[in-house]
Amino acid sequence: MMEKLSSKSSSITKNFARMESTIAKMIPLYLGFENNVYMIGIHGMGGLGKTTLARILYDEFHIHFEGSSFIANIREDSQKHGLPRLQKQLLVDILKDKEINIQNVYEGVDMIKKRLCHKKVLLVIDDVNYLDQLEKLVGEKNWFGLGSWIIITTRDERVLIQHGVLRRYKPEVLNNDDALKLFCLKAFKMEQPKEGYMQLSQKVVEYANGLPLALVTLGSFLVERTIDEWQSTLNNFKETKGEIYDILKISYDGLEEMWKEIFLDITCFFRGYTKDEVLEMLKNRGFDAKIGLSVLVEKSLITMDDNEHLGMHDLLQEMGQKIVRLKSGGNLGKQSRLWLSEDLLCVLKNNMATNAIQAIVVNCKEEDCSYGEFSEVFSKMSNLRLLSICHLHSKNTLNRDPNELRYLERECYSLKCLPSGLPPKELVQLDLKYSRIKYLWEGVKILGKLKSLANLPSISAKIESLTVLNLNGCSNLRMIPEFKGIMKSLSELRISCTAIEELPPTSMKCLSSLKYLTLSGINFVTLPVSISQLSNLEALDFSHCLKLRSVPELAASVRYIKAEGCTSLEPSPALL
Repeated sequence: MMEKLSSKSSSITKNFARMESTIAKMIPLYLGFENNVYMIGIHGMGGLGKTTLARILYDEFHIHFEGSSFIANIREDSQKHGLPRLQKQLLVDILKDKEINIQNVYEGVDMIKKRLCHKKVLLVIDDVNYLDQLEKLVGEKNWFGLGSWIIITTRDERVLIQHGVLRRYKPEVLNNDDALKLFCLKAFKMEQPKEGYMQLSQKVVEYANGLPLALVTLGSFLVERTIDEWQSTLNNFKETKGEIYDILKISYDGLEEMWKEIFLDITCFFRGYTKDEVLEMLKNRGFDAKIGLSVLVEKSLITMDDNEHLGMHDLLQEMGQKIVRLKSGGNLGKQSRLWLSEDLLCVLKNNMATNAIQAIVVNCKEEDCSYGEFSEVFSKMSNLRLLSICHLHSKNTLNRDPNELRYLERECYSLKCLPSGLPPKELVQLDLKYSRIKYLWEGVKILGKLKSLANLPSISAKIESLTVLNLNGCSNLRMIPEFKGIMKSLSELRISCTAIEELPPTSMKCLSSLKYLTLSGINFVTLPVSISQLSNLEALDFSHCLKLRSVPELAASVRYIKAEGCTSLEPSPALL
């Protein structure tokens, strides 16, 4: 395998200045050896290019292994979602089995050991900060087959030492020549400065101190700028004292105000979300973000992978969150965004809320979920537009929601209905996935601006603009209302994995615009004949409906049918 490195050096160079020599230093002896499992640690301060190096190694060599997985952002994701989710990702990536289910971290450890012990795999475990993360993901070499590579990145070398990682590599800051080359590739799209910019470029490189992240960010910021603008930027450098956060903030300061707001929302809430999810969320915040996202990518402040998931460097995320905190003067009640459950709890319990709070996205820990009543505190957040809280069960917490609220999410909501004070008049999107709710609210509500519903078990308001109704996963939901001409715009209906046993016979014919109908995992015996009247229906999914026996004739518009796992289903002309 060693000889393949030189043949690939040109593609490596495109990604990172002098990376071929870095790789040659890092793994000079292991390539081609098949009789051991290698754990390789990459450590050092943020901004050195640890993840970039690991990604290039992964991209260049993963084809030589039976399976591979790149688990990114361990530090953040393990805190947000727990290690079982990361264990599942590792197994799904390697085994290509999306049905894998892990109940707890110990089951995950056992499954990794049993199913990968004879496989030659390439794993990247990125941004580790605790020993426990390594012990639960790549605990011992004998968990994996001979010839496997385990590459670990971390800011803390001590974690590698504690885990017994003997091969440890610390990337060096770039020398002046390599730093200038990397900077110019971003600023000028070539390896040397344009005429008249050599001295200015050298000064920028000097301030960046050889840190790749600073070079890339500053290079992207200075693209197509005049000499006067470069000089102004250099004058700002003199006030930074070489601090990496201050250097990176220069790029942020050059953004238009709306782009700054979009960047801060992503740093606080939306790292790892898909582009479409973020666009929808930001739209509910009042931002038209299509151009904004493109600008942030162009300026190297965020990244977007092949699946359109948004990412960013840890230091850029930390910088954005620091900006939010500094603007509030250290007062949580005056902080525009709250993303930590402990911060939200502090604001609620100490009655600190003000109209400065614009957005809240938190995942409360189970032990923090059953606490007093906070409706008065929320009512003080008069400019709150985005509210997403998982596992918050207090009955009257949102009985007096701010009128400006546009997006409300209540994941895993445990009560039978929403408070009577809901919904705010400006509400555009409401999401109650995996809730135990049995009906939405008491009485009639006018929701003139609501356009997107997710996981709503009952509707008693006229919503003519509704296009998507997603009730997936509401396991207590036993019936849906009959549609009586009020859902004319509905194009997508999803009621999978609910307790619904039948569709009201007269419901379907009222959904003249319905294109996508998902009914998987429901105890239907038959589908209503009226389903044949859905003249615009294109896709129908009733997979894993174990009791379903027959399907009526379908409209000619249907192009896709998913019926796997329907063990009681009898042959039907509709399925031919």
